[in-house]
Amino acid sequence: MAIVCRVVLGVVFVFSGLMKLNDAWGTTTIVGNYLSFIGLQVEWLNMVIAIGWSTLEFALGVMLLTWVWRRLVAWLAMFIMIGFTALTLFIAIFEPLDDCGCFGAAVRMSSWLSFGKNVVLLVASIWLWKRIKGIEKVNSNWFGGVIGMVTVAFGTGLGVWSYLSLPIVDTFPFSVGTNLRTDVVCTDCMDEATTVIYKNLETEEMVEFGLSDTTWYDTSKWEYVATRVAFDALEEGADEDDFAIYDGADNVASEIIDYEGTTMILFNYDELTISNDNFTDVDKVYRMPAKTREKILRADRGVITIRDGVIVSKEAL
Repeated sequence: MAIVCRVVLGVVFVFSGLMKLNDAWGTTTIVGNYLSFIGLQVEWLNMVIAIGWSTLEFALGVMLLTWVWRRLVAWLAMFIMIGFTALTLFIAIFEPLDDCGCFGAAVRMSSWLSFGKNVVLLVASIWLWKRIKGIEKVNSNWFGGVIGMVTVAFGTGLGVWSYLSLPIVDTFPFSVGTNLRTDVVCTDCMDEATTVIYKNLETEEMVEFGLSDTTWYDTSKWEYVATRVAFDALEEGADEDDFAIYDGADNVASEIIDYEGTTMILFNYDELTISNDNFTDVDKVYRMPAKTREKILRADRGVITIRDGVIVSKEAL
């Protein structure tokens, strides 16, 4: 039973640490939300805590799996789970935040589900801590030290790299390769995303039309069969946010999505500048909804390139 508890705790800590380190910018944002809740707002401190804590989780998970420095890692695992369980209970009851960020920004869980998960892990950590008292040390201190140093160095390097560039694995809807015309909801480009299917009453042939095609308006010749929207078959979450860019109150996203050619969008925090033949004023500032902006670029500043409606590259600046 102790082995099962140790492996489960180790896998969870490794997974949690890696997910947070992979998206260090998002983890920094989550830490900032926690600190702002208690009235502390120091941008550099958010990043240090985010990378430091995520590295600790990852290193602790590896040390649980390799089973070095047993008494120390068992005690740390129990101590951390006591803190996490109390924190998620507080969030579930008082709802100061939308999400605890237990597995970073990419994996979201309800507050009560997070609390339940932590209760199970807390029980496992207590069981492991009690069992460890009767087990002799097997691994030498030097081996544990090597494991600790390697994991801390790897975790810190991954976190810093991710924060200064972009996540190595982009788990959000607007990743490179996303076709904005078909893969996400776009209110202004529904014509391109929606297909209506009609049967020709004379030939019995099934024909597909775009919404803007008026041929199927003649009900004496065409009988409605079905409507197909490209994003219907996508995984849940892909259509969570509309790709919208605003010039004042006007949504100009369709001028980017429908554009045949290359568009570059420069992000400077919540301000955007756009470059293609439809946007010749490179000094003009546009806005994007906050949730969409966070998902499309995991950095404060950067540039994305869109070609024929498809995101082809992203770069942090």
